[in-house]
Amino acid sequence: MKKSLLPAFPEERLFFERPHSASIIINNYNYATFVGEAIKSALAQTHPAQIIVVDDGSTDESRAVIQKFGTRIETVFKSNGGQASALNTGFTRAKGGIIFFLDSDDLLEPNAVADILSVWRVGTVLAHYPMTIIDAHNTEHGITPGAPARLADGDVRNELLTTGSFASTTMSGMAFFRAALDRVMPMPERSFVYAADGYLLRAMAFLGPVQYVELRLARYRLHDRNDSDPLSGVMLNADAVHTASAGFRKKIRYSQNEFETTKKFAEINALPVVPNLGERHADFLGYRLFSLLLDPAHHPIAGDRRFNLLRRYVVRRWLSSWPLRRRAMAVSLAATAALVNSSSALRLISWMHGTNNRPQWFRNLAALLRRKANAGLHVNRVKEDQILSL
Repeated sequence: MKKSLLPAFPEERLFFERPHSASIIINNYNYATFVGEAIKSALAQTHPAQIIVVDDGSTDESRAVIQKFGTRIETVFKSNGGQASALNTGFTRAKGGIIFFLDSDDLLEPNAVADILSVWRVGTVLAHYPMTIIDAHNTEHGITPGAPARLADGDVRNELLTTGSFASTTMSGMAFFRAALDRVMPMPERSFVYAADGYLLRAMAFLGPVQYVELRLARYRLHDRNDSDPLSGVMLNADAVHTASAGFRKKIRYSQNEFETTKKFAEINALPVVPNLGERHADFLGYRLFSLLLDPAHHPIAGDRRFNLLRRYVVRRWLSSWPLRRRAMAVSLAATAALVNSSSALRLISWMHGTNNRPQWFRNLAALLRRKANAGLHVNRVKEDQILSL
């Protein structure tokens, strides 16, 4: 990561104590199918942790599943208020020096608490780590983020103030320093009914450095109700365009809430922030472009035009940290999607968001390009070894 051009964090506000304990807060809403496994993963930790389960007014069988664990966990059953409300409630009961906010459809690895406590750098406010991707049946499907992507490490304020984001992951892939959380909690509940990690990431980043832990410490579950994927649960049928466009509009709202959070904490900390946060963020430009292509009548941002948005998206995606092959695929598919009708555009956009959506010929082509790229890397490494041996 580039060295920050901003003033150093004020020393009197940094955190120098080491954490020795942890709390795991599991927030649940209508995930009776998964919440039991999430609780079991928390109970299976090799280092003991306080476990708090907050059920946010579920209407399925969640209560019965949670109650089976008895006094081994602390439980809160509340009326529905959204994710931030549930996490705020759980945090008021948390006693650990490190806080894990675990989504109830995800899992922690048994060594997660022990490893985080052992590698935590003094001064860190937030640690994040890769996660194994699993499906509804616990079958593994790779890692997020995928290689060679890397999560941010150190002072991320410069990137945050110019793009509105930095390389991180979702809620279950993070651990927070309790004393730092005290300064930014409770979260605003009306703005973060969903995607509360967007607030936590940005608020915490103004308090100290983040830490990349190069260990897979959680399992992220992909299923047809994932809120982080705008195409989650979308089947390519007659209703698909409407469903997908609503998903992208939702992601636009989430991003706008996150930009407002960045501006708020920049003002609190007297730091400069670019006025048009999001213009340098490829994902946000993509959400806007795909929303406009799929359903222009309900697109939420007035003044957006498809080819102007496409140009800006292509530039930012090409400059992003994605691997070359993935950048080339995204740019090509987005450009083609801008030229066809909404149904065809959705098919192309869906290829960008998941390998299972791609036709076999496209998968074969991608595999061929991947093999060629790997072969090129092998040849270059052999040449480097030969030069070094001279």
